[in-house]
Amino acid sequence: MADLTAIILTLNEEKNIRDCIASVQPIAKRIVVVDSFSTDNTVEIAKEMGAEVIAHEFVNQAQQFIYAIDTLNIDTKWILRIDADERFTEKSAEELENLMIEHADDDVNGIVVRFEVSFMGKPLRHGGIYPIKVLRVFKKGCAHMEARNMDEHIVINEGRSIEMKTDCLHQDFKSLYAWVERHNKY
Repeated sequence: MADLTAIILTLNEEKNIRDCIASVQPIAKRIVVVDSFSTDNTVEIAKEMGAEVIAHEFVNQAQQFIYAIDTLNIDTKWILRIDADERFTEKSAEELENLMIEHADDDVNGIVVRFEVSFMGKPLRHGGIYPIKVLRVFKKGCAHMEARNMDEHIVINEGRSIEMKTDCLHQDFKSLYAWVERHNKY
Protein backbone atom coordinates (compact mmCIF):
# COMPACT_ATOMS: atom_id res chain seq x y z
CA MET A 1 0.00 0.00 0.00
CA ALA A 2 1.31 3.41 -0.95
CA ASP A 3 1.63 6.32 1.47
CA LEU A 4 -1.56 7.96 0.15
CA THR A 5 -4.56 9.93 1.45
CA ALA A 6 -7.56 9.96 -0.89
CA ILE A 7 -9.96 12.91 -0.63
CA ILE A 8 -13.45 12.58 -2.11
CA LEU A 9 -15.82 15.55 -2.30
CA THR A 10 -19.50 14.62 -2.15
CA LEU A 11 -23.07 15.84 -2.29
CA ASN A 12 -25.79 13.20 -2.70
CA GLU A 13 -23.50 10.58 -4.23
CA GLU A 14 -25.12 7.40 -2.87
CA LYS A 15 -25.14 5.87 -6.37
CA ASN A 16 -21.41 6.43 -6.84
CA ILE A 17 -19.60 6.53 -3.49
CA ARG A 18 -19.38 2.80 -2.76
CA ASP A 19 -17.56 1.96 -6.00
CA CYS A 20 -15.29 4.99 -5.72
CA ILE A 21 -14.15 4.10 -2.20
CA ALA A 22 -13.74 0.42 -3.09
CA SER A 23 -11.50 1.37 -6.02
CA VAL A 24 -9.00 3.29 -3.84
CA GLN A 25 -9.08 1.07 -0.73
CA PRO A 26 -6.29 -1.21 -1.98
CA ILE A 27 -3.86 1.70 -2.39
CA ALA A 28 -4.87 4.44 0.10
CA LYS A 29 -3.86 4.40 3.76
CA ARG A 30 -6.54 6.98 4.50
CA ILE A 31 -9.79 7.83 2.72
CA VAL A 32 -11.64 11.01 3.65
CA VAL A 33 -15.03 12.09 2.33
CA VAL A 34 -15.72 15.82 2.58
CA ASP A 35 -19.50 15.96 2.36
CA SER A 36 -21.64 19.02 1.63
CA PHE A 37 -24.55 17.92 3.84
CA SER A 38 -25.95 15.16 1.62
CA THR A 39 -29.63 14.33 2.08
CA ASP A 40 -29.30 10.79 0.72
CA ASN A 41 -27.28 7.86 2.13
CA THR A 42 -23.85 9.08 0.99
CA VAL A 43 -22.48 9.62 4.50
CA GLU A 44 -23.77 6.30 5.84
CA ILE A 45 -22.34 4.35 2.91
CA ALA A 46 -18.95 6.12 3.19
CA LYS A 47 -18.73 5.35 6.91
CA GLU A 48 -19.81 1.75 6.31
CA MET A 49 -16.96 1.48 3.76
CA GLY A 50 -14.46 2.67 6.38
CA ALA A 51 -13.94 6.23 5.17
CA GLU A 52 -13.62 9.19 7.50
CA VAL A 53 -16.40 11.70 6.88
CA ILE A 54 -16.37 15.40 7.62
CA ALA A 55 -19.12 17.86 6.72
CA HIS A 56 -18.38 21.27 5.30
CA GLU A 57 -20.56 23.85 3.61
CA PHE A 58 -19.99 23.87 -0.14
CA VAL A 59 -18.84 27.03 -1.89
CA ASN A 60 -17.14 25.46 -4.92
CA GLN A 61 -14.92 22.46 -5.68
CA ALA A 62 -11.70 24.41 -5.18
CA GLN A 63 -12.68 25.83 -1.79
CA GLN A 64 -13.90 22.42 -0.62
CA PHE A 65 -10.60 20.76 -1.52
CA ILE A 66 -8.52 23.61 -0.07
CA TYR A 67 -10.52 23.25 3.17
CA ALA A 68 -9.72 19.54 3.24
CA ILE A 69 -5.99 20.07 2.71
CA ASP A 70 -5.89 22.80 5.37
CA THR A 71 -7.82 20.93 8.09
CA LEU A 72 -7.22 17.18 7.76
CA ASN A 73 -3.73 16.94 9.29
CA ILE A 74 -2.57 14.77 6.41
CA ASP A 75 0.52 12.77 7.29
CA THR A 76 0.94 10.75 4.10
CA LYS A 77 3.48 11.57 1.41
CA TRP A 78 0.92 11.57 -1.43
CA ILE A 79 -2.60 13.06 -1.78
CA LEU A 80 -5.25 12.01 -4.29
CA ARG A 81 -8.24 14.12 -5.23
CA ILE A 82 -10.96 11.92 -6.70
CA ASP A 83 -14.62 12.54 -7.50
CA ALA A 84 -17.28 10.10 -6.32
CA ASP A 85 -18.12 9.17 -9.91
CA GLU A 86 -14.51 8.23 -10.69
CA ARG A 87 -12.89 4.85 -10.16
CA PHE A 88 -9.52 3.25 -10.38
CA THR A 89 -9.49 -0.12 -12.08
CA GLU A 90 -7.38 -2.87 -10.59
CA LYS A 91 -4.75 -2.22 -13.28
CA SER A 92 -4.74 1.59 -12.89
CA ALA A 93 -4.59 1.31 -9.08
CA GLU A 94 -1.60 -1.00 -9.39
CA GLU A 95 0.12 1.40 -11.79
CA LEU A 96 -0.51 4.39 -9.50
CA GLU A 97 0.77 2.54 -6.46
CA ASN A 98 3.95 1.54 -8.31
CA LEU A 99 4.51 5.13 -9.52
CA MET A 100 4.09 6.56 -6.01
CA ILE A 101 6.55 4.05 -4.57
CA GLU A 102 9.05 4.48 -7.43
CA HIS A 103 8.99 8.28 -7.18
CA ALA A 104 8.69 8.68 -3.41
CA ASP A 105 12.07 10.37 -3.05
CA ASP A 106 12.76 12.12 -6.34
CA ASP A 107 11.57 15.30 -8.07
CA VAL A 108 8.34 13.77 -9.40
CA ASN A 109 5.80 15.63 -7.29
CA GLY A 110 2.66 15.07 -9.35
CA ILE A 111 0.94 12.30 -11.28
CA VAL A 112 -1.47 12.99 -14.12
CA VAL A 113 -4.38 10.56 -14.15
CA ARG A 114 -6.09 9.50 -17.40
CA PHE A 115 -9.87 9.06 -17.48
CA GLU A 116 -12.21 7.32 -19.87
CA VAL A 117 -15.54 9.13 -19.48
CA SER A 118 -18.83 7.25 -19.80
CA PHE A 119 -22.11 9.00 -20.38
CA MET A 120 -25.39 7.16 -19.98
CA GLY A 121 -23.47 3.88 -19.80
CA LYS A 122 -21.38 4.36 -22.94
CA PRO A 123 -17.70 5.33 -23.13
CA LEU A 124 -17.05 8.60 -24.95
CA ARG A 125 -14.13 8.06 -27.30
CA HIS A 126 -14.63 10.93 -29.77
CA GLY A 127 -15.01 14.69 -29.80
CA GLY A 128 -11.75 15.39 -27.98
CA ILE A 129 -12.94 13.95 -24.67
CA TYR A 130 -10.76 10.82 -24.58
CA PRO A 131 -8.64 10.57 -22.64
CA ILE A 132 -9.19 13.33 -20.12
CA LYS A 133 -5.86 13.97 -18.40
CA VAL A 134 -5.85 15.70 -15.02
CA LEU A 135 -3.20 16.16 -12.34
CA ARG A 136 -4.89 14.46 -9.37
CA VAL A 137 -2.06 12.97 -7.31
CA PHE A 138 0.68 15.02 -5.69
CA LYS A 139 3.17 15.04 -2.87
CA LYS A 140 2.01 16.86 0.24
CA GLY A 141 3.31 20.43 0.28
CA CYS A 142 4.45 20.35 -3.35
CA ALA A 143 1.24 21.55 -5.05
CA HIS A 144 -1.79 23.72 -4.53
CA MET A 145 -5.36 23.96 -5.79
CA GLU A 146 -6.22 27.06 -7.80
CA ALA A 147 -8.85 29.10 -5.94
CA ARG A 148 -11.25 29.37 -8.87
CA ASN A 149 -15.04 29.13 -9.01
CA MET A 150 -14.92 26.65 -11.88
CA ASP A 151 -12.39 24.60 -13.87
CA GLU A 152 -9.94 24.57 -10.97
CA HIS A 153 -6.70 22.65 -11.29
CA ILE A 154 -4.02 21.31 -9.01
CA VAL A 155 -0.73 23.06 -9.81
CA ILE A 156 2.71 21.69 -8.95
CA ASN A 157 4.83 24.24 -7.03
CA GLU A 158 8.16 22.54 -7.73
CA GLY A 159 9.56 19.48 -9.46
CA ARG A 160 7.78 17.73 -12.29
CA SER A 161 4.78 15.55 -13.04
CA ILE A 162 4.43 12.30 -14.94
CA GLU A 163 1.43 10.72 -16.64
CA MET A 164 -0.17 7.36 -15.98
CA LYS A 165 -0.51 5.03 -18.97
CA THR A 166 -3.58 3.16 -17.74
CA ASP A 167 -7.08 4.64 -17.84
CA CYS A 168 -9.24 5.23 -14.81
CA LEU A 169 -13.01 5.43 -15.23
CA HIS A 170 -15.37 8.37 -14.90
CA GLN A 171 -18.81 6.75 -14.62
CA ASP A 172 -21.62 8.88 -13.31
CA PHE A 173 -24.69 6.73 -12.72
CA LYS A 174 -27.04 9.62 -12.07
CA SER A 175 -29.88 10.40 -14.45
CA LEU A 176 -29.86 12.60 -17.54
CA TYR A 177 -31.94 15.06 -15.51
CA ALA A 178 -29.16 15.29 -12.88
CA TRP A 179 -26.56 15.86 -15.62
CA VAL A 180 -28.59 18.70 -17.18
CA GLU A 181 -29.26 20.20 -13.73
CA ARG A 182 -25.54 20.21 -12.89
CA HIS A 183 -24.65 21.93 -16.17
CA ASN A 184 -27.41 24.50 -15.71
CA LYS A 185 -25.75 25.42 -12.39
CA TYR A 186 -22.44 25.91 -14.21
